[in-house]
Amino acid sequence: KNNILHFFVPLCFVASAMDSNNEDIISLSRIMSDYKFLKRLLWNEFIFDERKDDVEEVNDVLAYLLGRGLIVPVQREGQLWIEVKVKGKAKLKAFAGMIHNYLESCWIVLRGCLYLKKKPLTERDWLKKIHSLGDRMFQKGEVLRAESLSQSNYVNVIRFLEDAEFIAAVKEEKGEKKEIHYFLTENRAEREVLRRRLFKFL
Repeated sequence: KNNILHFFVPLCFVASAMDSNNEDIISLSRIMSDYKFLKRLLWNEFIFDERKDDVEEVNDVLAYLLGRGLIVPVQREGQLWIEVKVKGKAKLKAFAGMIHNYLESCWIVLRGCLYLKKKPLTERDWLKKIHSLGDRMFQKGEVLRAESLSQSNYVNVIRFLEDAEFIAAVKEEKGEKKEIHYFLTENRAEREVLRRRLFKFL
C-alpha cells in the first residue's frame, strides 16, 4: 500500500484539507497551511519529491482536480478560494481516507504522551502502553482503522515528536544494555496546538 500511496500523497494532503473543512469553499492559504502541516507530521512515513516545493505540488493537485471538474476557483476580496463541487466531495473523501490510518496513529501516540507525565518510560514500556491504548480506542470506536494499530506507525510518530521537541530521549546504560527513556518537554502549549490541529482531520 505504501509504495502505491507515494504517488498520491500530495493529492491526499490537499483532499484532507478540503474534507476537513466544514464548508464547500476553502481558501488557498488554508489549503497550503494544512498541506505543510500534514507534510511535516508525516515526514517519516513517505518519500517526498524534493525537486518540487510545496506551492508547486499543491498547484499541480489543484490543476488535476480542476481538469476533472471536481473544483472551481473563486476570487474573494483579492484572494483565491476553492469551491468543491458536489461530485468532488465523495472523491476527495476517498483520497483523504487513504492517509486516515496514519493520522489515527498520530492521535493514539499523542494521547499516549499522558503516560510520560508521571515519569520517563523506556521505549519498550511506552510502546506497550501505546499499543494497549490503541487497542482500547479501536474497540470503543475512537479509532476506525485497524491499520492505525501499527508498531511502525507508532515509531514514526515518536520520531516526529522527538524531532519537534515535544518529547526528549535519554540513553541509559545498564551493563551491556542501552535503554532509551522518553520524557515530556516543557512545550505544553505547542503540544496542545498540535493536538487541536490534528483532531480536526479525524
